[in-house]
Amino acid sequence: MLTESGKYWLDVALFAEFARATNHEEPNTVELGLLMRKEHMNWLHTLNLFWEKPVGSKAEPIDTVSYAWQSRYRLNQYFQPGIEFYGEIEDVNNPGRFNQQEFRIGPMFHGSTSLANIFGTGKLVYEAGYLFGATSETEKGTLRTRLELEIPF
Repeated sequence: MLTESGKYWLDVALFAEFARATNHEEPNTVELGLLMRKEHMNWLHTLNLFWEKPVGSKAEPIDTVSYAWQSRYRLNQYFQPGIEFYGEIEDVNNPGRFNQQEFRIGPMFHGSTSLANIFGTGKLVYEAGYLFGATSETEKGTLRTRLELEIPF
């Protein structure tokens, strides 16, 4: 985190990852990201930008950029409806037209519930969305789900 959550107009964090390929025919990768979040009234807006570069002797000269936006209305902790979109430019040096890139958009919902009655602490977080493909390079539809069990120790 570059900023303390809620202290400034925008919450900002950085992400960095080096992934070593398990297959010797594949390149290693470096990924850097910028994560931003803005709370406004009952809305939570999140924008994530990622840059990925293959490195090593097997690497092709391709830089990939991906982005994700989510806006959700915090109705209550159990149900927060919203909208999200995801996109990817596979080769930034040769991006092609927008219709040749991946782009998905659709409705989603998020929620959580306490597990204090079961485990004494923790919570269950869930998220689901249906994303429509908006370009010819994107599949017609994608179901996206996430289930997370958070137990501090």
